[in-house]
Order: sequence, then structure tokens, then C-alpha cells
Amino acid sequence: LQHARPLRLERRPLLQDDVDFPWVYTDAPAARLRHERVMEIVQAATDVRSLRVIDEQVAEAELSIYGLDRPRGRVVVTLLDGSSRSLFLGSVTPNGNSYARVTGEAAVHTISGTAAFLLLNSPADIVDLTLPTFDPFAVRSLRVRNEVGEVSVSFEAFHDASQDAERAGYVITGPYDVPVVASDDAVVKVLERFRESLTGDIADGVAAAAADPQWGLDSGFELAVQDIDQTWRLVVGDRADDTHRYAALVDSADGQRRATFLLGNSRVAVLNRLRPLDMVDQRVAVVDERLVDELVLSTVGKRHRLRPAQGDTLLGYELDGRPLSDLEAAELLDLIAALSIESELQPFAVGQTDSPVLGLLWRLSKAELPQLEVDFLPYKRQQYALRRGAELHFAVDRRAVDAIVALLARLSASD
Repeated sequence: LQHARPLRLERRPLLQDDVDFPWVYTDAPAARLRHERVMEIVQAATDVRSLRVIDEQVAEAELSIYGLDRPRGRVVVTLLDGSSRSLFLGSVTPNGNSYARVTGEAAVHTISGTAAFLLLNSPADIVDLTLPTFDPFAVRSLRVRNEVGEVSVSFEAFHDASQDAERAGYVITGPYDVPVVASDDAVVKVLERFRESLTGDIADGVAAAAADPQWGLDSGFELAVQDIDQTWRLVVGDRADDTHRYAALVDSADGQRRATFLLGNSRVAVLNRLRPLDMVDQRVAVVDERLVDELVLSTVGKRHRLRPAQGDTLLGYELDGRPLSDLEAAELLDLIAALSIESELQPFAVGQTDSPVLGLLWRLSKAELPQLEVDFLPYKRQQYALRRGAELHFAVDRRAVDAIVALLARLSASD
């Protein structure tokens, strides 16, 4: 079918007719096809019936009368013996049918308008571009490069020292220099919103069979799904025009693109504005209190120790050996639990050797477990930088940290 968007269908050898479907889209052999639509086209192309002979001998100069000097389409049917015949489709007749002419013949016919419509189908009509339904919890990785920056997230198994357990969850592996634990809930929420935007037929047109390197399909958005039933990737590249991006569905098993198509910008809006911070676990530290033997709180020039109260007492904690009232302990613990990430640091704004305003060190009851330590370093007027081991990427609200420092000073003064 040769028209604005050429479409070539090829039948597999007869010995392979036991496959799911014998026809392939030649320019994209891996493309999943809409079987019923393809068979309608094949039927229309191999059984074109003349409704009426308009003129048995038409001169070349008269072809423009029927729109056959510049046909709307050409249908070429090639048989197993190698011979072929071409049908040219001309203008629409007054009653909605179509003028047509067979190559090698001088006659002009009219054929059914329905048949002509079927024969003028574009690749977008026969390629099945419905995104497979996916479970957000089955997504193994997500890589996004957009106008904000770049972020890579993968689902991995790791040891959670705060809970002394192996667990699986999302980890942000880029753009940070060390992996950062993501919020599983935040990642799933992003994926759920993305899934909702991809319901139904996601393509607004087939772009081409072979991808052009300039389309950015090797460095754009990438959503990889892998579960028991399916393994595939959706890759979204650069802008095709003001309202579309180039995209491709890829079978991860063999790396073949099912098709390359145009995807509306609105469908990827949730990823277009995505920042790494949107998926980071906002909590400064997650610690299982049952594993904590002691919490060391270091301020400038002083170190405090918060421990579970010893002996037969109703009070839960003691600070530097002095029992705290339930109200005092709750106030301190609530302030620590409320610490949360507020923004990303500007590059090279803080050094690893800067002295902290406040340090928190959780000493866990099991000796084999690593200690958990975070420090808050001078940064901006309204923020402190958060340092967690080798990780120095985020900032917290200065007031939240200052409130802990002030409370420690007040509790120490009351001794």
C-alpha cells in the first residue's frame, strides 16, 4: 500500500503458518499487529471487484479527470510465483466510491468506497500500540532524562541496617554519586499516574520502522517492566513536534522494537517534570526503636546520651543519666522523627569536613549491625545540609534542627 505513509505487509513462508499470525509488517517485523484489521486489508487487496467500467480506453492525458494522474494510493499484490499486479486508486466518485485502474490496462473502473478506505490504511491503523497493562509493583527500573535533569531508579534487594533485615525496594542510582533509598510509596505513585496516562491506544501515529538516532530513544525516558508474564520496555525520546514525542515499545527479551510511534506530550507529563527529590524517602532516618541501645546527640562542644531507662521505672528514657518525664522524652523523640528532607543541595556548596551543628548517632543493640549516623552542617540561612555517611545531597529545614538543639540545652540546664 503506497500513499502518504507506505505500508508493506509480507506473508511468512507457508511452512510457518503454524505461528500465531502469518502476516508481518515488513518495516517493523517485531510489531504486534491488529489481526482483524490486517485481514480486512488483505481481503480487500486480493478481491477487488469492479462496480462499473467508466471508460474502456482512457488516454494518459485524460487520467487527471479521475485523479489517476496522481493517485491517492497504489496497491501492489505479489504472488508466490513472483508475479505482481498494481491497482491505482484515484479520486472519490460523487456517490462515495473510488475510481481505480489496474496497471497494464487502459480501462478505468469504480470500486467500493469501503474497499478503497481499507486499502488506504496507514501503519498506525494496523499496528497494535496498546500498552500492556502493568502492575507498578512489577516495574524493575525507571530512567528519566527531562528538562529538570536525569534520574535512574531500580528495584533491588539490599540490607536494611535500621531493621536488621534483607528487603527489596527502590533505590535511586542516579544522579547521586552513591545510591539513595527511595520512597517505595512515592515511586509507585508516579508509576500509577504514568499508567493512567497510557490507557488505551497510546499512539497518535507510527513514526517510522527504523529509529533515527536523532530521536533520542537511547537516552530519553525508559520504563522497564518485568514480571512472570511479560518483559518489555517503553522508551520515550525527544520531541517530534510541539505536541508529540518519539517513542518505542521494545521487547526486552530480544531487544527488538515492536514499533516506533508518536506519543502525545500529555501522556508523559508526569515524567517530564519528575525530579529525583520527588522519589527520595523524605525521612532523615528510619530506625527500629527496638534495636536502639543508645542515641548520641552531639551539639557544638557537648555530647548527650539518650538511653532507655534502666531498672524498675515507669519512665521510658534518661538523658545523660537523668530520667526524662514522658512529656520531655516524647517532645525530643517527636522532633527527631519529624526531621525530613526539604531540598537538594547545590553542587559543592558544602564540604564533607565541615563541622556539624548537630549530630545523631544511633548505637544499635546488636554489635554486628553498623551504627546509623547523620550530621547537620551549616548551609543556607534557612537550611542545614544533611550528611549521612558518604551521602551529602540534601538539605533540611534549619528551624527543625535548631529546635532539637534548643531542647537539649533546656533539658541539660534543668539537671
